[in-house]
Amino acid sequence: MTPFRSAPRPRFLPISLGFCIAAMLAPAPASAAAPGPAPVTAAKAATLSPAGEGRRTYLKYNCYGCHGMGAAGGMGPNIIHAEQGDLNEVIQQGGEGGMPSFKAYLNSTDVNNLSAYLNSIGSKSEPKFKDWWVDVPPK
Repeated sequence: MTPFRSAPRPRFLPISLGFCIAAMLAPAPASAAAPGPAPVTAAKAATLSPAGEGRRTYLKYNCYGCHGMGAAGGMGPNIIHAEQGDLNEVIQQGGEGGMPSFKAYLNSTDVNNLSAYLNSIGSKSEPKFKDWWVDVPPK
């Protein structure tokens, strides 16, 4: 009786496996980067009105999660036509009912733009875009 012999191992398997691992770990070439939205640039973002920039900020920082998509309220209060001083105070210090402070994220220009957006709601100049990450979102 002959002893049991296993099938010969392919010699190329460790080499092939090594190339596969190396290919997975290598950085992708710049030309193979997935296309995505371009970052907001100062030159292009400047073409939006203060209300447009305020809308961008409102969407970017998820204000609609509590105040509703049109700022008419939801879990948080209605903030349409909120006074700028009140808006600034609540953004800087936080507010009752769980509103956190956003002072680490928003500067005075952002607050001015938010105020412009909230005061534009219901007017013909109200921006209504949803894609805040697009340089100049469609109207």
